Amino acid sequence: MFSDLIQAIRSRQLQIFFQPIVTATGALHGMEALARWHHPQRGWVSPILFVEMAEQHRQIQWLGHELIRLFLDGFQQLHLRHPDLRFYLNLSPNQLLAMDLADRLLAQLRARGLPPEQLTLELTEHSILEPHVAVRTNLEALRRAGVHLALDDFGTGYSLLVLLKTLRPDVVKIDKSFIQAISHDPDALHIIR
Repeated sequence: MFSDLIQAIRSRQLQIFFQPIVTATGALHGMEALARWHHPQRGWVSPILFVEMAEQHRQIQWLGHELIRLFLDGFQQLHLRHPDLRFYLNLSPNQLLAMDLADRLLAQLRARGLPPEQLTLELTEHSILEPHVAVRTNLEALRRAGVHLALDDFGTGYSLLVLLKTLRPDVVKIDKSFIQAISHDPDALHIIR
C-alpha cells in the first residue's frame, strides 16, 4: 500500500476536494480542502490512513508538498470566481516542523497572486504542543503575513485552554463529539458558550 502511495504521489493521482463552509444563515463563507486518493483497485482510501502511512515512512513532507500544490491550484481557480472566499487547509504536525514551511508557502501564494489573508491554516492540538522552534517560527511568520490560524478538533485530546492563549487562533473548530453533548450536558453547553 505504501508503494502504491508513492506511485500515486509521483503520478499525481491525489486530489483535493473543496467542501463549502457556510454561515449560520446559509451564506457561503469559505472552502475547506479535503485530501483524497482513489486507489485503482481499493477505491477511495481514507486520508487518515494515507497521511498516517506517509508519516510512519517519513514521507509526510513529500506528501505535504504535493497536497499544498494541489490546494493552491484549486485555491487559485476558485479565487478567480469567488474573490472574497476564505480557504482552509489542514497542516500535519510534521509539516510545521519544516524550517522553511512559512517561507515556501508564502512564496507560492505570492507567485500565484493569492492573498495570504484569505488563507486559514487548521492546526491540531498536537501540532501546537510540539515545543520546537520551527513550529513557533513558522506560525509567527505566517501570522505576520496575514494568514489566519484555526485550532481544529478542539475538545479532543488534551484540549488545554493554554492552547487558546498561546496560539490566539482566529477560529476554534470544536469537535463534533463535544457539540453533540450540549443537548444533554449543561456543562458542555456552558463551556462552548
